[in-house]
Amino acid sequence: SISDPELFVKKENEKLLISLAQQTGGWVAAANGECLATILLNHPSLTRGGAKSRRTKAEFRIAPNLTVDVRTMYMASSSKFPSLNKEIYQLDPESGKPVRDGLGEYLTYSIRRRTTHYDAEQPDVVVENITNAYPYGCDLIPVGKMDMLGIKAAFSSPACIEMLGYIAVSDVPIHLLIGSALAVVGGKESNKSRVAVASIARAMEEKGVYGLCRFVKTDGAEPVLGVLIPKTDDDSNEDGCFGGDSYLTDDVGKYFILMQLPFAEDVQDIPPSKVPADIYGDNNEATACDELIDSLILPDDDFRSADISTPSIKCFERMVASNAMNPPVYDEEDLQKGQLTESILEASKSVPLCNFDAIKSLHEKAAVKAE
Repeated sequence: SISDPELFVKKENEKLLISLAQQTGGWVAAANGECLATILLNHPSLTRGGAKSRRTKAEFRIAPNLTVDVRTMYMASSSKFPSLNKEIYQLDPESGKPVRDGLGEYLTYSIRRRTTHYDAEQPDVVVENITNAYPYGCDLIPVGKMDMLGIKAAFSSPACIEMLGYIAVSDVPIHLLIGSALAVVGGKESNKSRVAVASIARAMEEKGVYGLCRFVKTDGAEPVLGVLIPKTDDDSNEDGCFGGDSYLTDDVGKYFILMQLPFAEDVQDIPPSKVPADIYGDNNEATACDELIDSLILPDDDFRSADISTPSIKCFERMVASNAMNPPVYDEEDLQKGQLTESILEASKSVPLCNFDAIKSLHEKAAVKAE
């Protein structure tokens, strides 16, 4: 058995390990007797269940002279490849080949980017002679920094959500909503804020209405129109609070989903495309389409895209993990030409989707031939 001092030291070491992983962009996984290579190559995606969405404080102006503090956070965001650090090799002045250190690794220089402007008369234009201009017809209208600051100052306000009124659900153009959904929850240490958000969300849900609001995401940002949709997480318990595995956590209870509504300039005018009457199908073709769709319908709750890792990111992670454990040795010619070696291709090669946590029933359904 572990004595209390040993247990305390173990817990403190775990906290230190987790904090170091967070500061360095790493992750912590239980070994359970597996070797390091197996864990790195087969672990779940680094982006899956990654760092919590940053929670931003905002004022929730429910009515005149009635304001509470809330927090907003993104419910989903598109995963992308990590940014690469670009450096240049140090070259030997005599041979012109990259220089290695005592461990056999290449020595590199960091790169700095500098933008310069020039015209036909001046190789380098002085910064004071540069101005911004907007096209207006066939002319360019100069616009100074003070002009743009004046426009922003006219709409300057702290981050806030101001309720403008309530509208019917049918009046919200779901197909025209902009951007990712934001969750709006009560303040972390304010019971009044939580009660206010939960009460309004419950009342809106009972009446079947959405909230029309003015939304300023950050201090001084441009205001936009938004719609507040009442929501109760499916994982909430009887007390209306989230369970420990909910990504919102902190016992949020009922909350809002905030989506941006379009202005007139945001809506694209797409002309309708009419189908000529002479190319309409007959009943046999319509029946064949119905049978095709029926054969590919998945059972309820059998498919959730949030349970599937991105194949391209999974390949990228496998390549990085493989190169970290077995650093590739490049030929000087391949290095200069930028050619891929067999080890990189092997580490990042594509594999069936079923190996990327995809639902196997999708493969089975796709394999069924429509009669």
